[in-house]
Amino acid sequence: MTVRSTVQRDIISILNDNLQGRFWIGLELPAGRCSDPSKELHGYRWVTGEETTDFTEWRAQNSSECGRRCVSVSKDQLWEESSCLEAADGFLCEYNFNETCQAPEMEGFSFTYHTPLGFQATDTAHLPPGTVAIMSPAGYKLYCDINEWKPGPWDCQHENGGCSHTCDMEGGNGKCICPEGLQLEKNQVTCEAPDPCRSHHCAQVCVPQKDSYSCLCRGGYDLDQDGLTCVDVDECKQERACKSDQLCVNTPGSFTCVCPSGFEMVDGECEDTDECESTPCEHHCTNTHGGFECSCFEGFRLNEYDKTTCYSVCEEETCEAMCDPNNRDVCECPEGYILHMEEDTNVCIDIDECDMEMFCQQLCKNSFGSYTCYCEDGYKLEADNYTCTEVPDTEDGCSHKCEMERTKAKCFCPEGLQLEENQVTCETPDPCRDHPCEHLCLPQMDRYLCTCREGYRLGDDGSTCLDVDECQLARVCEAGQVCANTPGSFQCACPAGYRMVSGRCEDRDECEAAPCEHECANTPGSFDCYCLEGFRQNKFEPTKCDEVCQSEMCTATCDPNNEDTCDCPEGYVLDNEGTNQVCVDIDECDSGTFYTRKWTPLYICANVGIILGGETHP
Repeated sequence: MTVRSTVQRDIISILNDNLQGRFWIGLELPAGRCSDPSKELHGYRWVTGEETTDFTEWRAQNSSECGRRCVSVSKDQLWEESSCLEAADGFLCEYNFNETCQAPEMEGFSFTYHTPLGFQATDTAHLPPGTVAIMSPAGYKLYCDINEWKPGPWDCQHENGGCSHTCDMEGGNGKCICPEGLQLEKNQVTCEAPDPCRSHHCAQVCVPQKDSYSCLCRGGYDLDQDGLTCVDVDECKQERACKSDQLCVNTPGSFTCVCPSGFEMVDGECEDTDECESTPCEHHCTNTHGGFECSCFEGFRLNEYDKTTCYSVCEEETCEAMCDPNNRDVCECPEGYILHMEEDTNVCIDIDECDMEMFCQQLCKNSFGSYTCYCEDGYKLEADNYTCTEVPDTEDGCSHKCEMERTKAKCFCPEGLQLEENQVTCETPDPCRDHPCEHLCLPQMDRYLCTCREGYRLGDDGSTCLDVDECQLARVCEAGQVCANTPGSFQCACPAGYRMVSGRCEDRDECEAAPCEHECANTPGSFDCYCLEGFRQNKFEPTKCDEVCQSEMCTATCDPNNEDTCDCPEGYVLDNEGTNQVCVDIDECDSGTFYTRKWTPLYICANVGIILGGETHP
């Protein structure tokens, strides 16, 4: 490339942005001549034969050199003399074309260009005639014929029509022919070995194996014994699938970690939920790790059956009744008291259960609001706090026979009975005394039977208890909840975007927190942001809106965390304008009229796209 003007210098400057090293510019010292710094070209001559120029930019050099000398340029654009025998990094060539093809733009595809000049390119605006463009990942080929792209196969005289093997002309059009054993691919130019996976029966992934194939499964699945089907892997059975304080829920091909009841997931960690914020207790509430506890005001007790409510207690024979402040005729008394009207005042009088002779079998002692049963001498009170049974009257406390050994009494049992641990009572032998049962032992005459607590099942060995995975049973949790198995039980939790309210999963209305710049629409488990007319959603921050571009040039939308990553509206291209990133309108019609495969005019472009084989590709 001869550098005879500032225009050509600027072209080299653009090229040098992507090139490193020294490049010959077509200026050499004729044989038998020495350089002369006093002359404009220092005595050198262009390879085209001329010794004139409109522009020079020599590096400072006052000495005269003789022999075979050449001139090169580097990053600083200065002309430098050196021996032609010294290796340079390349040379710059100049070509002029009257017609070129504009590089096609197709969303989702990239192109590699093979030029007739012997070099390849992937990022260029215009290509010379004879260039072959290969589209990835589809593998289609395009041929630059003067100023239009022709899809392969094209005329067999040019680059074999783009065919990988044989190209034949049929009716004026190129056609690719494959040798025996190969088949033509969808791109109509490439011949490949037949793909056994083309009609495979694999459930997920097919891998060709010569004239056969093998099936593989995606992550989270294992190949079944039939070699085709993929079976879900239960990751929850593997160690440490979730953190120690989380519950694991298996899902198809994966798993989910959820928090146990009383906790909620915050940034991947289970944090305690303060249940007291929803005031579940009638009186006092104290938040605890994973739960809460209710307590009552002075003069009240916690309800044994509903531990969130309180009832009043009375420590005297007579107490004032608790009445509705809006209706004094509606009153109530603590348990063990009866309501009574006394001089226009509602009072609570203690019920003497012992007077009724129905609460205790033998003796009764009344107390405020309650009573206590006890037994006569020679009897003992049973566990039901009502029944009295007779205590055997035997010598020295033995239930059966007592003998003195030296100075110490000793109890003996008749045949068929055994002495209990209290050393005085004889009972039928208990087969469960030395049982191997993990949970519970049930005596069965002269043998025993093991059983398990709720949430477990008996193992095959008859003594071990195995956890029952209730989550494998149908409908253990309400619809919309996820089930997490726990030892001996299970817990129902809500998926992300939901919260547990009174045993049911209710959608969180994220829009209450106003996360969107313009309009917010709550969706099940999430939310969507929308923009007002004249705005579009920000690609990097979907909760924000950017004004729609209504002119030929607009400011680009850039990632706030990376200003080098910017986005433009559809139909615009990113460009640098000084220190600002701007979006410039794409005039798709610059490349003229597009043609179908039969090379007849289809239509005049109206800034809508590109035609490939008679089909529109935006």
